[in-house]
Amino acid sequence: SALSLELEAAEWAEPSDALEAFPNAELSGCRMRIPLHQDYSVVIALNCVAGIALVEFAGPVSGCA
Repeated sequence: SALSLELEAAEWAEPSDALEAFPNAELSGCRMRIPLHQDYSVVIALNCVAGIALVEFAGPVSGCA
């Protein structure tokens, strides 16, 4: 998917750098929530030092903790 390709190509020094790529996202510590169409979102855990972006949740906002 396009999101997977963007995450693979990302080189963020710190989580706040990810907001430049995803300006509609919300950042809480090392977790970023990206709103998608309608009531869906993706939650991504970021470890910038290790270069890891892990999709923790993808689905309806009502199911997102």
